[in-house]
Amino acid sequence: MEAKHKELITRNLSSLVKTIDYECMRPHLDYLRIFPPTHLKRLDEKTNPNLDLLLEIQRRGPTAFRRLLICLKQAGFEEAYEILSNDNNNDESLSGSVFTEKTPLNVPSIADSLDLTDSPIQPHQISVLEAPVFHAEDSMSYKMSSSPRGFCLIIDNEDYDSLPPRRGSHVDSECLLQLFRQLGFWVCVKKNLTKANFEYEVTNFATDSMHGYTDMSVVCILSHGENGTIICTNGEKVEVESVLNKFNNQAAPSLRGKPKFFLIQSCRGLDIDEGIIETDGPPPLQHRSLSAGENMADLQGSLGQSPKSSSPQLTAANNVFPPTSRNKNITAAAVLRLNLPRSPSFEDMIVSYATIPGYVAYRNNVKGSWFIQCICKVFMEHVHLEDLVTLMQRVSQELSTYGTIKGEKQMCETLLRGVKKKVFFNPGLADRNRVYTNAAGPDPQPRPSLVLIEEQNIQHIEQEQEYAMKEIEQEQVHAMKEEELPFMKPWIL
Repeated sequence: MEAKHKELITRNLSSLVKTIDYECMRPHLDYLRIFPPTHLKRLDEKTNPNLDLLLEIQRRGPTAFRRLLICLKQAGFEEAYEILSNDNNNDESLSGSVFTEKTPLNVPSIADSLDLTDSPIQPHQISVLEAPVFHAEDSMSYKMSSSPRGFCLIIDNEDYDSLPPRRGSHVDSECLLQLFRQLGFWVCVKKNLTKANFEYEVTNFATDSMHGYTDMSVVCILSHGENGTIICTNGEKVEVESVLNKFNNQAAPSLRGKPKFFLIQSCRGLDIDEGIIETDGPPPLQHRSLSAGENMADLQGSLGQSPKSSSPQLTAANNVFPPTSRNKNITAAAVLRLNLPRSPSFEDMIVSYATIPGYVAYRNNVKGSWFIQCICKVFMEHVHLEDLVTLMQRVSQELSTYGTIKGEKQMCETLLRGVKKKVFFNPGLADRNRVYTNAAGPDPQPRPSLVLIEEQNIQHIEQEQEYAMKEIEQEQVHAMKEEELPFMKPWIL
């Protein structure tokens, strides 16, 4: 532990000893691996374990202070947490601490943290219904008829070097594997990636030319996280925006015009949604929102304020910028370049987070995470009839019914970036009237990408392995014939 953190604990030692309870913190200390089990047993025998805990933790490693904050937060000792975080004028408080998914611990001493979810959906229970109607491509629906529909990359970070393991995450990855397989995707699962491996796999997936033969891509990230970052197994962080940047129109041209679906199951903070108590009284006053067709300038005018001057606009006459000090030297060639048709860099992206910014995401050690369980349940019941955005709205409705015995809640968030159409998965159906636009004839069968495709899903890989084995056998037979081994001839024949 750093010297400034030791000094902070020592300075507030008397207050901290009075505000914490070792017995209540012990399950969290064990789960967060702040102390080894043998060390905790020695603390159990101390006459004043509160004091010994605060003294012993100062001898732990560089992440001990961050884990102590998480332990205090999850055990409900808000006063002790505030003492250490408010008196700590650095980035190690709530904004800089390692955010871990809040896992309801199945131990008797904190039974009030258990979640009240339904029976878990096991991977073998995943079953998707066939769509009764094929939704063809039109002005309001993306094309979704290729076979396979697309590629799905699942990154499952469960075991960490210095952070608590994400127990139950394997249930999420296996459920998603079965779900997207039945939706017609080729699925690849990558487990326990360091930052270097994470960035390599994501970049390799985004730039794979095989996307040119499919209609959609899916990326599922199951990991520890902070608000805006993913924490890899070695403790290093990857910005979520850097992941999305790899799938824009410039970095991934083979995915241009195709829907890209991102599922991110991770915490985005340490805040806990304690929920609200519904009453029969009137709702609280809210700020006035802008109605349809009303802009900020109209609202400011109605309040007696003068709207701010707008930025220079393109003139309607020649569609060029009006003369200013910055653009008075624009040449004719530059004007032509400005008038060239362009597409936005970010389009067709649906990004779904397990929780809203700043809040924890819940995960059960046996059942998996609430968010992924809701997705599997909703997709099994409605994916054959409804589009993706409507499905995620149903996921929000389903997730709102989940909660702990304490009343703690969770709400997901889905962001749309340049989504212009609806996404219908058309499970179980194919476009039998597919028209090939290649002048040379039907699309050639490309060589499957070993990085993207599971061996179990790709017949091409099995065929290549079979051909390779035959070649090896033929070479062995040929070699044995040359050696003229008589006792091997019956086997050869």
